[in-house]
This record gives sequence, C-alpha cells and structure tokens, in this order.
Amino acid sequence: MRHLLRIFMLSFTVAALWAGATGAAGAVHVEDFTSTLYKDNANTTACWDTVAGELRLFPFVPTLAGSYDTAGNARGVAISGNYAFLADEYSGLQVIDISDPAAPSLAGSYATPGYTLRVAISGDYAYLTVASHGLQVIDISDPAAPSLAGSYNMTGASGGVVVSGDCAYVAAGSDGLYVIDISDPTNPALAGSYDTPDQAVRVDVSGDYVYVADFTSGLLVIDISDPTSPSYAASYDTPGNAMGVVISGDYAYVADYGSGLQVIDVSDPTSPSLAASYDTDRAWGVAVSGDRAYVADWYSGLQVIDISDPTSPSYVASYDTPDRAESVVISGNHAFVADASSGLQVIKISEPVEPALVGYNSQASGDDVVISGDYAYVGASNYGLQVIDVSDASTPLSAGGYYTGSWVPGVDVSGDYAYLAADVSGLLTIDISEPAAPTYAGSYDTPGHAWSVRVSGDYVYVADYDSGLQVIDISDPTAPSYAGSYDTPGLASGVAVYGDYAYLADSGFGLRIIDISDPTAPASAGLCFPPELAHDVIVSGNYAYVADANSGLQVIDISDPTAPSLIGSYNTAGHAYKVAVSGDYAYVADRFTGFHIIDISDPATPAGVGSYDTPGESRSVAISGDCAYVVDSGSGLNVIRVFDGFFDRDNNTAQSTVISQVAEVVKARVIPAQTDSIRWELSADGGAHWQEMPDSAWHNLNYPGIDLKWRSTHIPTGYRMNPTCDLLRIELGYYVPVLIHSFDAQAAGPSVELVWDVISDEEVRGFRIYRRTDREEAEFLVNKGGLLSPRERAYTDNTARAGVSYAYTLGVVKEDGTEVRSLTAEASVRVRALALHQNYPNPFNPATTISFALPEKARVSLSVYDLEGRLVRALVNELLPAGSQDVTWDGTDSRGNPVSSGVYFYRLTAGKKTLTKKMMLLK
Repeated sequence: MRHLLRIFMLSFTVAALWAGATGAAGAVHVEDFTSTLYKDNANTTACWDTVAGELRLFPFVPTLAGSYDTAGNARGVAISGNYAFLADEYSGLQVIDISDPAAPSLAGSYATPGYTLRVAISGDYAYLTVASHGLQVIDISDPAAPSLAGSYNMTGASGGVVVSGDCAYVAAGSDGLYVIDISDPTNPALAGSYDTPDQAVRVDVSGDYVYVADFTSGLLVIDISDPTSPSYAASYDTPGNAMGVVISGDYAYVADYGSGLQVIDVSDPTSPSLAASYDTDRAWGVAVSGDRAYVADWYSGLQVIDISDPTSPSYVASYDTPDRAESVVISGNHAFVADASSGLQVIKISEPVEPALVGYNSQASGDDVVISGDYAYVGASNYGLQVIDVSDASTPLSAGGYYTGSWVPGVDVSGDYAYLAADVSGLLTIDISEPAAPTYAGSYDTPGHAWSVRVSGDYVYVADYDSGLQVIDISDPTAPSYAGSYDTPGLASGVAVYGDYAYLADSGFGLRIIDISDPTAPASAGLCFPPELAHDVIVSGNYAYVADANSGLQVIDISDPTAPSLIGSYNTAGHAYKVAVSGDYAYVADRFTGFHIIDISDPATPAGVGSYDTPGESRSVAISGDCAYVVDSGSGLNVIRVFDGFFDRDNNTAQSTVISQVAEVVKARVIPAQTDSIRWELSADGGAHWQEMPDSAWHNLNYPGIDLKWRSTHIPTGYRMNPTCDLLRIELGYYVPVLIHSFDAQAAGPSVELVWDVISDEEVRGFRIYRRTDREEAEFLVNKGGLLSPRERAYTDNTARAGVSYAYTLGVVKEDGTEVRSLTAEASVRVRALALHQNYPNPFNPATTISFALPEKARVSLSVYDLEGRLVRALVNELLPAGSQDVTWDGTDSRGNPVSSGVYFYRLTAGKKTLTKKMMLLK
C-alpha cells in the first residue's frame, strides 16, 4: 500500500448545513440569514433580519431627547434660534427654550383670545392663527415677554400660516386663502384672498405660487405673482383629506389624512401630477429635510420616510409620541413635534458624526453655494452659475450652468430664479425653472462690486463691496429695479436679512444693522464694531454669526438690533470666509484651515467639535439634511457628511455560534453576496484565534480545528452606505488520505480541455467534472452521462461558451460513494466571432435571459420585436467590451406594460453584423 499522504481537499455540498458524510474531505456552509440557528446573540449587534434574509446595520432609531407639556393641546410649532414657538389650542403662544434639547423649559407665553392653531416666525414676530379671530401678530423680540403687535380679524376658523416677504398667507378654513400685508406688522391688512372649494388647512409658498392643503379638495395651486389678486393655477385631488403641505424642489409633499404621504410633481405648477405615495395611518403634518420626509401621523406619532428618490418613498423609522402628532418641524438633528395634550416632543433624528467626504464635483469651484431642492447652485469663480444635481449626495453631477463672463461671489435662490451677485456686473437674475438649462432673465448694475445677495419677499439685498447695501425690487424678476440703498463706510462683503433688518458684514467696520422696514429708505439701526474684518453673516434667532477673516466665528447678540453686543467667539485659525447655521451648530468655511463645525448650543461659549480640511481653499458652505456642501476653490463642490440619520453605525458586528466539523479544517475561503464593505474573519478553534479573510481566495488557517466560527464587521464607507449581506458561503478544506496531484483547465478553441493526475490509497470508482461561471454561484455537472472511468486523466468540455470564464472542479468518487474535490481550475474561452445564444428559459414566464458574445469592443443594440416586426422593447444600446454578456427581458414593452403570450424575435446588431433568434412567452 502506498504511503498515506495528508493533504487538504475541498468537498462540496449545496446544502445549507455541513456535509454529514463520514470521511468527507471538506464541506460548504451556506448561511442565508433566514434563521437564527447559528446566530451568536451575545456577540451580534447588527441586524440579523430573518424576514428579509439579510445581515445589515440597524436603521437609526429616533429617540426622545426631551419634552415640555403645555397646559392645553399643542397644535403647531415653529423654531427660531434657541426657541420653539408652540401654538397651544387653549393657552395661546408658548415660548420654549430649547438651547438644551434634553431639558426644554418655558421662557414666556402669550394668552390669545381664542383657540390657537398654528404659528409661523419671521424676524422678531410670531404670526398666530386663532380660531374665529384670524391672525395675531406677536412681538417676540424679547422671548420672555411676548406682546401683541397687531391683528387681522377673520370670522371663520383659521388654519396654517406661512410668511414670505411682506405677506402672511393664511389657510382660513372655509374662507379659503387670505393674503395679509404685514409690511407693517403692527397694522396687518388684507391684500387679497381666494375662496378654495373646501376647508383650507395648511399652506406653503414657493416662488409665485401658494400651495394649499384644502381638505377633501386635495392640493390647490394658487398664483400669487400679484398678491392682491390670487388666482387659480391648478389642483390635484388627493385620495384622502389634505391636512398639510410642504414644498421641496420640484415636489409638493402632502400629508393626506387617510392615504398618508402624497408626493406631487409640481415642476410645472400649472400641471401637478402624482409622483408617488406612501401610506401612513393618519397624516396631519409634514416637514422635509434633505432626503427625508417627516410625517406627523396623529396617533402613530412621527413617521420618517426616505425620499432620496421622490418617485419611490420608503420607510426609515418611526417614533410613537404619547398623544396625537399634529405638526412637525426640523431643526438641525432634532424633530420638534406638536403632540396635542403632550405638548412639545423633541425627537433626535440623527447623530453628529466626524466630518467625512462622501462625494465631490471638481467642476464646481467657486465662492458661494446655496441648496434648493435637489440642486446646489454654485457661484463659480471663472464661469458664472454652476448647477449641480445633488439628489445623490455621493455622486454630485453637473446639471447645467450659465456663463456670466464675470466672477460670481454670491448666489441666492427663490422660486424659479437664482439671483447672482456678479461682481462688476452687479445683480443678475437667472431663470432656473429648468435647472439643466438656466437662462438670463434680468439684471441691475449696482454702483460697485456685488459680493453677496439675499432674497426676502419682493426684494433682493445686495452687499456691494464699494457702496454698501443696495436694495433691488424684484417683483418682476425680469426687470429688477432700484428700491433703496445705504452706503456703509467699510467694504460690504456679506448680507443677511431677518425680519425688518438687514445685517451687513462691513469689512473694516464690523457688523452693521440696517432697518429695512421701508425697503425704499434703509436706515442705520445698530453697529457692533468687532469683528474688524467681517466677511459674511447669518442670523438665527437672537444671534448673528459672523465669519471674520482675522478671528474666526464671532457671535453677536441682536435681541435688541439697535444695541448689538459681542458675546462669544471661536478662532478657526485661518481666514474665515463664509458661515452657515443649522440647529445647534455653526459651519464655517475657512480659506486656509478648511471646514469647521462649531457647537453654538451655548452662543456665549462656542466650541469646535470637528473639521475637514478641503484640498484647496474652502470658500462657502450650505447645509442640507445630513450633509454640508462646501465649495472649494481648488477641488470644487465637496459633499461632507456631518450627521447620520439612516444607519446605526455602532451596532455593526455579527458572529456565529460553533459549527462543529467532522474533521480538522486547515483551509478555507469566504464568498459573501454583499454590498459595500464588510470585514470577515474565521476561527477554527472556537474563537480562541481569529483570522481575517480579506478576499474570496483560499487561505491556510494558522490555527486548524473542528470548532468553526465566523464573524463580520460592517464598515460604512460613505454617505448612506449600509453594508449588507444576504448570502454567506464558506468553503472548507480538511486533511484526507487522497491526493489530487494536479488538475488543470486550458481553453482550446471553442472548447476547454481538462487534465489531472490522482494518487490514492483507496479504490476510485470514477470522476465527475463540475463547473460554474464567474457570474453564477450554482455549479453545473459537465459529464452528465455518468462517471468518467477511473483510468481517465483528461476530458474535453465541448459545451463551453465563448466569452465566458469558467471555474472547474474535479470530483474523485471513492468506492464508498463519498467524493473528494480538487481546488478549482479556471479557463476563459476566447470569443472568435459574434455569437447570439438561445434565450433561457424558453418558453418562459415571466422573464428570460438572452446571452451573446462579442469578439471585440463594439456598439451593440439588442431589441425585441413581435411577429409583425414592430419594436417591443430596446434592451441594449451602448458601447460594450469584448466578451460574453447576459441581458434579462421581463416580458414588458417600452412603457413597462406586460406583453401578451406568443412568439417574439430578438435581434442583435454589433458593428455591421446582425443576428436574430426567436423565443416564446407563455402565460
């Protein structure tokens, strides 16, 4: 007898458990996650989803941060700075200090004369709708002591309210839409009205249109290009009762009681159409932030819906509030819910994370950026306006642009127009109703160099470097005209507008506050001399945040705009250029030290919590959803994740229990069906020693054993990356007394020749040849006619297809019927001519696969035709590399409609050659 050789060989089984035959040379373990048989609960923190058959990260779970129980029923909520303003049905306006979201506290209140329903904030005023009393305007310049400023009486019940420019738009129940002139908040006056068909419940404004949630009538679109004469533009009748509406980009998101979230395409406001819907319980209110819609869903609490693709909304998470969620707004990483008898509920919806780059567009380098809907509008250094599609934050794509011929250091967007501060060209108005094709609309040549621009109502406020504040009337965006100006002593670099005041970063002379209650006659209100080199400013609540070139972020108390005072600062150690604020954080673009995140929950003591140094000079920043959009003079638009509200990145590990083996495992490989990045490890000694499996190749185990375990670590690599695995295959090798000395595969023309040599101390009954392709996990028995003779040492596979790579395995069948497997041998069959294969299956229902092979790179078209030669569906029309290709047809036509049973032809054209075959669909 020959000397027994000890060598590991692979034995394969397709079962989901270990091969159980005594003396087997190896095994395969397949875990599809549909059961927890091998789950080690103590060491698994990831989501082992047996319903979906998937291993993944848990979704982020909204959690209660804090709450404040008002005396009555909270109906509406608005956020400004560190305050939540709650419309409480019985106790009027409640001002809640949310500087610490975990401990909201009452700051002040105002008792209204009737039931308070909704609230909106603009500058120093809160606008309340009060049943049977109409609009109440409350002075909140001192949040601790709100006081009545003015009112406008409406006899009917009032609903939602939104402020845009000098007008408040009120959903006045059975009275329809009221437009109230609030240019003088102490004396509100009716400007116009429109009687809607049913009960106007909520409103939102975008550009020249008001969108009304009109109960049983659904969504109404009202033209307010002339606010004194609102007119019908269009409508869309939702299935239930429209209770709330918010506009984001080209979509209206309607909270529709009875049918959930309705997503309405309003890219053409005169022709709204349904894009998609998501059924919740009883939707009452809705807010949108970034890629998520937040639905106040009555007794079901807060529902979080993914709208990254508005045509396919999907569930993310929910939080069941104590009572009836009626209204919701988003600020930073919190949702603020008006929850009827439970008052204000503060829900954490995302976690701050270390800043990380998730995408970039190198073409969009410039000096300013603003986000509107799915687009970033960049004031480009050497181009003009660049429009970047950021619907997928990880892949920002250039959508369009407008060449101005001048530097554009400032940009703002309102409705269908972008307003550019275009340096020596002054103010330019660009029509962006089609973001992919912006067009010139109008212009106004300011006296000096236009550096910054902000839109408020019918006016644009321009920081003109040489001549201070310029106020431009844009009631007709195609013909901007001079309204007023205020010449500052310094160099006007940045401007913000809040209520009746414009805040000017006047380099060399600090922050200048200008009264614009009469835009035609701006007048000085206050001055804060430090900082010295103010470059940009933004206002949130009672604070102005200034980017100062010399000293970083400066925080200025503007609760009294006539007497601003510096209360805090944070030195970014470079050249602070632009600033943005969201919730408890300020974001500074510093030219020399990159992008900085600063905690301003206590404005008096701002603290740096993170930074990201962009490759060139960070020039501007805008915040949308979970991301900061930073414009860099050298590397373009950088999308940086600053919050994570999709996946729980901490709960990211999984581990199996011991899976006992029949022999000592000495070699293994891991083949997962996964997305993104997962780190796999194996242990053959029960977890005493772990060894990483970096790829799907075979690896000798440093510590052989019979007690197998696996474990995984899910590693998110970018924005919204959720590493998942729905099938884990582990192939193992044991020591066995059979030696497959060699096994090789070589392509020979259209066939594959296989040769081998075997040495064994046992009788060999015969051989089997197995193969699988690089595209398929399932293996195929080549010699279907029976075992090859034990004397054979070669075999020719004539069934191989050109252009396909194959992995072959030799099976040595012993006398007792057990089988020893070889390692795989790989071969690729070269494509020598264009080939079109018969579809499989055929006949088919509902889908079939069409395969073809290209001898060289070529432009390919593959189409399906009916018996009369009419085109049914074009499947491929693109440039493809040489090799084999598989295309699936799902039995539908070009519109997605299922086709009828019958015979169809499929035609392949590559270069000048055309091949045709037929197939049959049976239903």
